[in-house]
Amino acid sequence: MRSFILRSMSLFILVMGCATDQSEEVAQLKQEIADLEALTAQPPSSLDDLYPPRAEAPIYLLKMFEISTPLAGVAIDMSEEDLENARANFERFKFQYEEISGLVPEWGNAYPIEPVEELGKALEDGEQEKVMAAVEKVDEVCRDCHIANMVRVQQKYHWGDFSGLILSDPVTKEDVNFNQLMWHLERPFVGVLVDVEQGQVENALKHFETLSQRFEALRESCYACHETEREYFVDERVQALMAEVGATLKTASPDPKRVGELLQGIGAESCFKCHLVHLPAAYANTRWK
Repeated sequence: MRSFILRSMSLFILVMGCATDQSEEVAQLKQEIADLEALTAQPPSSLDDLYPPRAEAPIYLLKMFEISTPLAGVAIDMSEEDLENARANFERFKFQYEEISGLVPEWGNAYPIEPVEELGKALEDGEQEKVMAAVEKVDEVCRDCHIANMVRVQQKYHWGDFSGLILSDPVTKEDVNFNQLMWHLERPFVGVLVDVEQGQVENALKHFETLSQRFEALRESCYACHETEREYFVDERVQALMAEVGATLKTASPDPKRVGELLQGIGAESCFKCHLVHLPAAYANTRWK
């Protein structure tokens, strides 16, 4: 009987231990999921009031610029042994820090006051080594928040909405959105190479003419967001590659290898590099919608 009771107690302890371990594992997994969702989710909606079009200027961003100056000023003044101005810069920083911490309620926990108070205490003592260590702790608070939030804020508020850009397809004469134009570019791009490799030069030339017209429409579309001449992706270098594709196709015996090399150059210098810059923001906004 005693042996049975001991075995039962051991089994109960084992089961409870497994249950505890499992609940801890589940809690950990839930936290990891929550962290991932926070990193990929749309920024808090309260930020909408601090950025255009609701606000006349990117208020939150300007506040970030403002607060960075007095914090850096503390370190600069301490390196110059100017304790009086270091303390003055700290007071400016603390006031702005507390003000900004209330602008976005969802981010209240991102503005812990303890590191700031620690910096203030270090400045009271006036020891440079302690002050600089405390500045670094405040910097870490800023850096952690930036890592978690800066990119998605930039993607939402500082990039144009490609999905709302309507263009005229120069080939079909139809109005298409930007995504459709990109798809319409891909087919003739591939068609040039496929047909020249098959010896169907006339078809390759037709694809090239379509590609050239749509590429020009793409180049012009840049000015929907940009006011200055474009120096990348659609500039004279890429246009020269495009022109060389056409010239090669019009020779007596077009070299498929050379055509492939030129198209690869266009893909690397225009398509790929443009996508590296623009796709993260475009896809993030599409996902949030």
